[in-house]
Amino acid sequence: MTEGEPERKAIEALERRISVLEKDLAISQRNRARLEDFREKNQRMLETVNAELVEALDELKRTQASLIQSEKMASLGQLTAGIAHEIKNPLNFVNNFAKLSEELLAELAEVLQDKIQSLDQEVREDAEDLFRTIRENLAKINEHGRRADSIVKNMLLHSRSGPSARQQVALNPIAKEALNLAYHGARAENSSFNIEIQTDLSDDVGRVECYPQDLMRVFLNLISNGMYAAYKRSLEEDGFVPAIRVSSRRKG
Repeated sequence: MTEGEPERKAIEALERRISVLEKDLAISQRNRARLEDFREKNQRMLETVNAELVEALDELKRTQASLIQSEKMASLGQLTAGIAHEIKNPLNFVNNFAKLSEELLAELAEVLQDKIQSLDQEVREDAEDLFRTIRENLAKINEHGRRADSIVKNMLLHSRSGPSARQQVALNPIAKEALNLAYHGARAENSSFNIEIQTDLSDDVGRVECYPQDLMRVFLNLISNGMYAAYKRSLEEDGFVPAIRVSSRRKG
């Protein structure tokens, strides 16, 4: 063995060892990079899964709330129908007797006409004024009795389950009744509820062919949502006056 041969072999062995270590280091670095990439992918996957779980939970909560609301509305419909039926009977008596009283008053005025004409002017004017006042009062009872009867019928229509019959109906009265029911429903739920109501219903709208029960529900939901949104905003913004405007137009 020549002089310096051992040192040369030692250096070569060291170089081979260094080369192996460098390769191991490169492999280790690649593995680390793959591990980091895998960890990032796992993190993104976990975030995606968590987001989907949160969304699914929110959807479940919304569905649950919707089911609860549906049950409440079903119970409310039954309660409304019961109340409306209870109101209907005494209301029929009011309307029928108001109409009968008006007819009887007309007959009484006819019977007493000659005697009234023979009275002193002041007494005769007082009697005629009393007859006129009673006629006006009975006319008001008739008018508002019919109005109440229409409201009760719509309450029954709204609470009834199943499809309604397709028919020709006047559009504006349905809109008015929906507005009235929505307002009084909100007042019954919250006695402090108040909102300015504006109507601009065109006379030329006329009649439409529809399912009255379904159309009433649509109007009632739209108006109720509008009232709720306006009232909620009035609680959040000082000086905001809640109002709802219902208008109708014929556009061909």
